[in-house]
Amino acid sequence: MISCSRRCLEGAIALLFLAMTACNPSGMNEQALATVDGSEITYRDVNENLGDYAADPAWRTDPAKLNLTLESLVQRRLLAQEARHQDLEKDATFHFAMRRAEELLLIEALQRKLAKKLGKPDPAKVSAYIRRQPWRFADRYRLVLDDGTMRSELDSFTLSPDNSLLAKTEVGKEIVIKGRSWTVVGRVKDPIDPVDARKLAEDEIVQRQVRNSLAALERQRRRQSLVRYRTGWGPAGQ
Repeated sequence: MISCSRRCLEGAIALLFLAMTACNPSGMNEQALATVDGSEITYRDVNENLGDYAADPAWRTDPAKLNLTLESLVQRRLLAQEARHQDLEKDATFHFAMRRAEELLLIEALQRKLAKKLGKPDPAKVSAYIRRQPWRFADRYRLVLDDGTMRSELDSFTLSPDNSLLAKTEVGKEIVIKGRSWTVVGRVKDPIDPVDARKLAEDEIVQRQVRNSLAALERQRRRQSLVRYRTGWGPAGQ
């Protein structure tokens, strides 16, 4: 488990970058680590582009590795400049991909705002959520399955309350998954740590509330907007 929060991580990276950029070329913004024709690349840019490496201490504390990320951003900025120089912003594929990306990123931002507004769910609701689904938390298990040609595993955490497989978990039972027959040849207990279980439950409750809020906002926006479909398309055409 990562011991440092995202805020602590950003602070540590900021301090490291300040140490790395104590001497800057004249005229360069103190937040800038590099510029490409005057367009700044800041420590925040690097931080946001660490991706999976953000959890790796070797990346977030090693100037050489952080510089690799910075250089990849410089290369990306240069190639993007070249693409613009070749008028590829007018490319149809780029246009639709850009619009899709913008809409998805805006929705992600809306989801983050809703989740932040909701805050942590009530502890009693979290406890009840965990008790209602013991096979996903305290009584979690893994089924070992065999179809005669290969073996696979099924994690009970992935099963919803109405899944018929919950009643067929004993060794020797025959089950069908997506049209394929399997025999349960093993059952291994794998309970989730209570602290981790509460964190997972909290996240799931918040995400469910966010989905409900998004659905309500979509219905509200639909009532306020003029949505028209070509004949044969849309809900009436399904």
